[in-house]
Amino acid sequence: MRRRDAPAVLAAASIACALVVAKPAGALDATPVEIAVTPWRFAALGGGSSDHLKVLGALKLSSADDRFGGFSGIVVSPDGGTLLAVSDQSWWLKGDLQYTNGSLSGFANVRMAPLPGPDGRRPKRKRMQDAEALVALTPRGPDGPVAVAFERAPRVQRHAPGKDGFPGKAQAVRAPREVDAGPDNAEMEALGLLTAGPHRGRFIALSEGAFTAEGDAVKGWVFAGKGKPFEFSVRIDGSFRITDLAVLPEGDILLLERSFAAPTWLPGMSVRLVRAADVTPGAVIDPEPLYKAHVPGAMVDNMEGLAVWRTPAGERRLLVISDDNYARDRQSTILVEFALTLPEPRP
Repeated sequence: MRRRDAPAVLAAASIACALVVAKPAGALDATPVEIAVTPWRFAALGGGSSDHLKVLGALKLSSADDRFGGFSGIVVSPDGGTLLAVSDQSWWLKGDLQYTNGSLSGFANVRMAPLPGPDGRRPKRKRMQDAEALVALTPRGPDGPVAVAFERAPRVQRHAPGKDGFPGKAQAVRAPREVDAGPDNAEMEALGLLTAGPHRGRFIALSEGAFTAEGDAVKGWVFAGKGKPFEFSVRIDGSFRITDLAVLPEGDILLLERSFAAPTWLPGMSVRLVRAADVTPGAVIDPEPLYKAHVPGAMVDNMEGLAVWRTPAGERRLLVISDDNYARDRQSTILVEFALTLPEPRP
């Protein structure tokens, strides 16, 4: 999702590591991508962590490949080793996450492929390309079936595994008609698959700018699976707007949010928690705040994609990616890894 271009943020030091050679941007099959991977000083001025999120590592990813950028949704394998991302120009990105002393330190074996529609081809019109969210549908993570949510032409697509390790041809998922009733380019922004409770196995989606009549909350929907679709809403936090969500194994939901607010227009990022039991028909939900940071305290960019997993020792990890809007002179593709500690359940 394009927003007011953020001011240039501090460049990170280190020598970029080139990987494999890219093929032409118009290639139809999966192709290697030459990228540079640079450590990013996310907590450069001492910010970036809270009681619930602790920064463990951050990387800046860059490439001269025309396809690279605009990443708005991610999923990570259960072991944290593989990342699959989707761009808002309908490209897949896949690669291996690398760790040093348990913290994110590299991204290798990177490839890209077109995101196909129901006809098996990547959409030609930008309005149809605008993928904003990605969710794994099985414990296989990025190697199993996935679903993608689109915003400008609101819809959900299910993709079975395809060739070259990428998701294949799309199948439409029926979503509520109201999903397409919000402001243009501010509709379905986040998508997840509920993992527990009475709505287990159903999709949950949130809009970016489809406000309720009161104007202090945005609309969300639960649909597909068993039962009738229903609507609920989530109260906004000032200038922050929802960009993604991740459903935890026990059913609670993490919300990723971003802000570009006057007078500085410096980027901000927040994470809030929705309890699974609060997602009911007609509910107006007040999420619990877990984390908030702005430039210059933390080197935040246009944070849009969110994924969670656990280490073999049982530690929760959270990965966030930024969408550079293909504006490489002003914005960056940043990967940030956090250790996640959840608050105790409410009485």
